Amino acid sequence: MADFPATLPTPLQSGYGIEPTDPILRTQMQSGPARTRRQFTTFPSKITVKWHFTQGEFAVFESWYHLSILDGQNWFNIHLANGMGTTVMEAKFEAPPKSAAISGMNFEVSAALEVRSVPRLTQDYLDVSLTYFPDELTHSSPALHTLTNLTLPSANYL
Repeated sequence: MADFPATLPTPLQSGYGIEPTDPILRTQMQSGPARTRRQFTTFPSKITVKWHFTQGEFAVFESWYHLSILDGQNWFNIHLANGMGTTVMEAKFEAPPKSAAISGMNFEVSAALEVRSVPRLTQDYLDVSLTYFPDELTHSSPALHTLTNLTLPSANYL
């Protein structure tokens, strides 16, 4: 599987969005609330992205799109932002990217990517996160690392 070129910039924050597929199947009843059930646990998401490329970067992007992923036919790995930070995701272009010339010889490229699955917290991490405020976990992480990996007796066992 191809990788998005490491020499190209990451998507801009402006215009970036994640739209998950709805995994819930709804059955409307004659009366009362609709019945719902989960159809699947792993589902694709649509991520809208936008890049600003120099002329040289745009040339690399166009060639990579045409030659490495066969004009958007193939899946590729790309670093994208989500609730877990910036992680590698498997993506595919939903349609050919749109490009427009902007100031100088720079280009703005926008596209919608289909992502196989967006990484999420595991149940164990969620349980801890529901017990403590996120800022408490962030500020205590160096101390927590020292405690669990250096201080506790089990840290020396393999």
